[in-house]
Amino acid sequence: MEDKTKITLTERAVEELTTMPEDFKQNVKTIIEYHGDLNNKAFLEVMAGKFHQRQK
Repeated sequence: MEDKTKITLTERAVEELTTMPEDFKQNVKTIIEYHGDLNNKAFLEVMAGKFHQRQK
């Protein structure tokens, strides 16, 4: 059985988000909804791929 990544926000993160623009908050929500249930390996692969795409 593979470990699953469960993305949750800490109390401090929730507090910080209240100061962010609405579009940023929506992006965070989308990331959690879309990627929050991937196993650890798949999640890291997706995030690494996105990072490398942005570096080009």
